[in-house]
Amino acid sequence: HEDAIPGVFNAVSSISWGGVSNVKLSSFEVDFGSQVVERQNAASQGGIEHFCVTDRDVTITIDPEVPLTSSINYHAQLCAGTEVALLLTHNQPLTASPSHGAATFAFNFPKCQIEALTTGDRNGIATFGITAKPNLSSAPGDDEMTLTITKAS
Repeated sequence: HEDAIPGVFNAVSSISWGGVSNVKLSSFEVDFGSQVVERQNAASQGGIEHFCVTDRDVTITIDPEVPLTSSINYHAQLCAGTEVALLLTHNQPLTASPSHGAATFAFNFPKCQIEALTTGDRNGIATFGITAKPNLSSAPGDDEMTLTITKAS
């Protein structure tokens, strides 16, 4: 017997796009696009001192149902280059096997900009395929993303 709700998403407690919280999606993917290079050094054993991240190109992919344009107009946001906040909170329940404690993972992308928008279908319901880029935030740290993990006591 298969679960009706994918395992990861049955614990998502909230999703918000630009302050609108009734976003319905079946997938949420973050590709950090990290470029990792080796730091060569003839004085190091094996000729490699260590590895480091020299660049990254973060991309977010989601597939929301097509909403009424009065709530979210993804086409207008794409055309205008509008930056909106994307927030997703995932609650990891306590489990015995494998054993791990309960925790909350809060993903916050304060300035997402739609880069590509396609149409799709999920079980007869119209959807969008959205590829978005998180831009740097003006908040201290200049981060395009924050991940806050809160472990239950």
